[in-house]
Amino acid sequence: MKRDSIRLSYEYIAYIKKLAKDIFSADEIKIFGSRIDRKRKGGDIDIFIKTPIDSNLLDLKIKFLWKFKKKFGLQKIDLIIKTPNSVEKKIFKIAEEEGIKI
Repeated sequence: MKRDSIRLSYEYIAYIKKLAKDIFSADEIKIFGSRIDRKRKGGDIDIFIKTPIDSNLLDLKIKFLWKFKKKFGLQKIDLIIKTPNSVEKKIFKIAEEEGIKI
Protein backbone atom coordinates (compact mmCIF):
# COMPACT_ATOMS: atom_id res chain seq x y z
CA MET A 1 0.00 0.00 0.00
CA LYS A 2 1.05 3.55 -0.61
CA ARG A 3 0.97 6.61 1.59
CA ASP A 4 -1.96 8.03 -0.44
CA SER A 5 -4.03 5.10 0.88
CA ILE A 6 -4.01 6.66 4.34
CA ARG A 7 -7.24 8.44 5.25
CA LEU A 8 -5.51 11.37 6.93
CA SER A 9 -4.60 14.77 5.55
CA TYR A 10 -1.02 15.58 4.62
CA GLU A 11 -0.98 18.00 7.58
CA TYR A 12 -1.90 15.20 10.01
CA ILE A 13 0.67 12.81 8.56
CA ALA A 14 3.44 15.41 8.59
CA TYR A 15 2.71 16.36 12.19
CA ILE A 16 2.54 12.75 13.39
CA LYS A 17 5.90 12.14 11.75
CA LYS A 18 7.41 15.29 13.28
CA LEU A 19 6.16 14.46 16.78
CA ALA A 20 7.31 10.85 16.57
CA LYS A 21 10.80 11.90 15.51
CA ASP A 22 11.06 14.81 17.98
CA ILE A 23 9.63 13.00 21.02
CA PHE A 24 10.58 9.36 20.44
CA SER A 25 13.56 9.67 18.05
CA ALA A 26 11.51 7.23 15.98
CA ASP A 27 13.27 4.75 13.71
CA GLU A 28 10.00 3.74 12.05
CA ILE A 29 6.52 5.28 11.98
CA LYS A 30 3.49 3.57 10.47
CA ILE A 31 -0.24 4.19 10.27
CA PHE A 32 -2.33 1.02 10.42
CA GLY A 33 -5.86 -0.14 11.15
CA SER A 34 -9.01 1.47 9.80
CA ARG A 35 -7.23 4.60 8.56
CA ILE A 36 -5.53 2.63 5.79
CA ASP A 37 -8.82 1.24 4.46
CA ARG A 38 -10.35 3.60 1.88
CA LYS A 39 -13.71 1.81 2.14
CA ARG A 40 -14.18 2.76 5.79
CA LYS A 41 -15.07 6.07 7.40
CA GLY A 42 -13.94 7.65 10.64
CA GLY A 43 -12.17 5.48 13.16
CA ASP A 44 -9.33 6.08 15.54
CA ILE A 45 -5.80 6.81 14.40
CA ASP A 46 -3.55 3.80 14.98
CA ILE A 47 0.12 4.80 15.06
CA PHE A 48 3.05 2.40 15.36
CA ILE A 49 6.34 3.89 16.52
CA LYS A 50 9.61 1.99 16.75
CA THR A 51 12.02 3.84 19.01
CA PRO A 52 15.49 3.35 20.49
CA ILE A 53 14.24 5.00 23.70
CA ASP A 54 13.39 2.58 26.46
CA SER A 55 12.50 4.78 29.44
CA ASN A 56 9.88 7.37 30.43
CA LEU A 57 7.54 6.02 27.76
CA LEU A 58 4.38 7.04 29.59
CA ASP A 59 5.61 10.63 29.87
CA LEU A 60 6.57 10.62 26.18
CA LYS A 61 3.16 9.22 25.15
CA ILE A 62 1.38 11.89 27.17
CA LYS A 63 3.56 14.59 25.60
CA PHE A 64 2.82 13.26 22.09
CA LEU A 65 -0.94 13.09 22.70
CA TRP A 66 -1.04 16.52 24.37
CA LYS A 67 0.80 18.21 21.50
CA PHE A 68 -1.40 16.47 18.93
CA LYS A 69 -4.57 17.47 20.80
CA LYS A 70 -3.35 21.06 21.12
CA LYS A 71 -2.93 21.29 17.33
CA PHE A 72 -5.89 19.23 16.05
CA GLY A 73 -8.33 18.91 18.94
CA LEU A 74 -9.48 15.76 20.67
CA GLN A 75 -8.93 12.63 18.58
CA LYS A 76 -9.00 8.94 19.42
CA ILE A 77 -5.39 7.84 18.98
CA ASP A 78 -3.81 4.47 19.74
CA LEU A 79 -0.03 4.78 20.07
CA ILE A 80 1.76 1.46 19.80
CA ILE A 81 5.35 1.87 20.92
CA LYS A 82 8.04 -0.74 20.27
CA THR A 83 11.36 -0.34 22.10
CA PRO A 84 14.54 -2.43 22.02
CA ASN A 85 13.39 -4.22 25.19
CA SER A 86 9.70 -4.62 24.31
CA VAL A 87 8.22 -8.06 24.74
CA GLU A 88 7.03 -9.14 21.29
CA LYS A 89 3.28 -8.61 20.89
CA LYS A 90 0.85 -9.63 18.17
CA ILE A 91 -0.07 -5.97 17.60
CA PHE A 92 3.57 -5.20 16.69
CA LYS A 93 3.49 -7.84 13.95
CA ILE A 94 0.16 -6.55 12.60
CA ALA A 95 1.37 -2.94 12.55
CA GLU A 96 4.73 -3.80 10.98
CA GLU A 97 3.23 -6.03 8.28
CA GLU A 98 0.03 -4.12 7.44
CA GLY A 99 0.96 -0.54 8.33
CA ILE A 100 1.96 2.14 5.86
CA LYS A 101 5.26 3.85 6.57
CA ILE A 102 5.13 7.62 6.84
